Amino acid sequence: MSVGRLTCWPLFRDCVAYAISVTAVITIIWDNKVYWYDAACLLLVYGLYIAALCFDTHIFKYVARWFSPCCSCLDKREEGQSEEQPLIGWNDTTNLLVHRRSRADSGIFQDDSGYSHLSLSLHGLNENSEDHSSVFAMPENDLKRILWVLSLPVILLLYLTVPDCRKRFWKRWFMVTFFMSAVWISAFTYILVWMVTIVGETLEIPDTVMGLTLLAAGTSIPDTVASVMVAREGKGDMAMSNIVGSNVFDMLCLGLPWFIKTAFVDTSSPVEVNSTGLVFTAATLLLSIILLFVAVHVNGWKLNKKLGVVSLFFYLLFATLSILYELGIIGNNPIRVCPD
Repeated sequence: MSVGRLTCWPLFRDCVAYAISVTAVITIIWDNKVYWYDAACLLLVYGLYIAALCFDTHIFKYVARWFSPCCSCLDKREEGQSEEQPLIGWNDTTNLLVHRRSRADSGIFQDDSGYSHLSLSLHGLNENSEDHSSVFAMPENDLKRILWVLSLPVILLLYLTVPDCRKRFWKRWFMVTFFMSAVWISAFTYILVWMVTIVGETLEIPDTVMGLTLLAAGTSIPDTVASVMVAREGKGDMAMSNIVGSNVFDMLCLGLPWFIKTAFVDTSSPVEVNSTGLVFTAATLLLSIILLFVAVHVNGWKLNKKLGVVSLFFYLLFATLSILYELGIIGNNPIRVCPD
């Protein structure tokens, strides 16, 4: 079994960003009230994070210059791992214009074969742009056929509303495709949260426990699958950045609904944070990211089965302690339910 190799800087960068985001959330929700300026601060921090990513190469050179004598792992970053790469393009003869340069840090490009098979398959670009199998073609496998019939209404809805920019006719509509994809992701997320809330109320399970278990698993499965596929391609840095970076987005973009609520919907009162155990949970997240970085370092910057078992153990421990705390079994935290 192949072992993925990790480099220090991408993981260190993302872990620091995650630690800052968790600390910001803990500071804001300490009194269980969120005002408009608190939410604006979260959005500002996320904007600074995006700006830092834009200048990642310069920041790395500066950090390496000052800390490489005492941190040998910073010297292991290979030369030529540039973050600069033009986007995929089209031409009139072959439709799909594939660049041949390498981008080893992100794991998207291969040295000799342009785009990796994984990246092309994830974006549907490994097929001829005019020769796509129809989404309405019935699969031959019985199980897949059942799933296809159940998902046919959604398939039809997406087919009619999201342009397939892989085809020549729709190739200039990529921004519409991106926008409509974001709209449908938001709609499906809203439905998922609503259904989880109904199930929790029916089974008399607190909202916070449902969020820690079913909702967290449901929203993290796509990131997990993508990271596993990328890791199998030997791109460990991309897999780890996807996992940690998506959590940075989740933490800091809490400020967006809070800002809309306090600045436009109800300007007279702050948002009341329902979970008194949220500070405990956020503090545990801060500890988990420290343990993750230490575990990777002790494991020799290798992405292997041993690291996976350790990470799974810490996740189960974190989830168990958080659920027990939310249920009031440990700590002084009485159960509260959301008002109607």
